[in-house]
Amino acid sequence: MALAFSQLDDHSRERFASCHWAHIEGVGGLHQLTLTGVVQVDLEAAHGLLIKERAEWALEDLELGLALPREVVSADQALRVVRSAPLVTLNGLGGVSTVGWSVHEFFGPASGSLLTTTVPLTALIGVFSTGEVLHRIGYSLTLTGTLEPRA
Repeated sequence: MALAFSQLDDHSRERFASCHWAHIEGVGGLHQLTLTGVVQVDLEAAHGLLIKERAEWALEDLELGLALPREVVSADQALRVVRSAPLVTLNGLGGVSTVGWSVHEFFGPASGSLLTTTVPLTALIGVFSTGEVLHRIGYSLTLTGTLEPRA
């Protein structure tokens, strides 16, 4: 089961911090939108003596729902993605040793995706050994796309 947090969900909204966005309208109807921030994920490696003897990566899928700014994409519009440039990075670490934390891979919306209220950002994150905690990750997602009427 994946860790899933959305800025539009009352239960996980408080996990998002330092959320910012920038928008540039270009020629030919292209728009560039960058979303950045920090998310509390609290992924922890298993504890225990037996586990320590066979320590390995504890990997978890992470699914984020980033809010599309209404100042850019109004309620009657959608953003058709032309290009997506995501970045997910380590931000807050903790635990009982300095064994390992990682962002194995990450993905933003595919070209051609039609976005209305949220932008999906996914990653495979991990911690290594026992008692390690990945508290927070940082993200930056730049989208290039066109605005069109919502169906």
